[in-house]
Amino acid sequence: MKVNSTYLGEQDIDPDTVITFPNGIPGFEGNTRYKLFNEEDKPSIYWLQSLDDPSMMFSAAQPETFNFAYELLLSDEEEALLEAQDPAQITVLLLLSRPNDKKSEDDSALAESGIRAHLNGPLLLNVEKRLALQKVLVKTEQITLIRALEG
Repeated sequence: MKVNSTYLGEQDIDPDTVITFPNGIPGFEGNTRYKLFNEEDKPSIYWLQSLDDPSMMFSAAQPETFNFAYELLLSDEEEALLEAQDPAQITVLLLLSRPNDKKSEDDSALAESGIRAHLNGPLLLNVEKRLALQKVLVKTEQITLIRALEG
């Protein structure tokens, strides 16, 4: 299958690699089919290209890029939608944006470049089943973990 992405040009897509967001992404519910791309030399930065709208693409990154980790509770509906039998099947990604004014109150590693990670709306992806959702976090608790790496 071919898609003519506004940003990536014409891409040949293996249908077995299509990621389905059954409910869409909030604000973009009509777009349910996506392909995840990344550059080989930048394995932690991704582009989530809509296959329903070639002009729509999101940037995403692994939370570890920003030294974040998630511990999430899923509702029964979310568990059913993702069809995950094991938490290890779930990959978490964060959507990225760059504010127009390039000033950021985000104190993440990329804040100086103006790139912000949306921490309260992680994408949850069942890699095996190619099913995904965006979990909007309403109530959160943040903790800081300091890990000694060497003696």
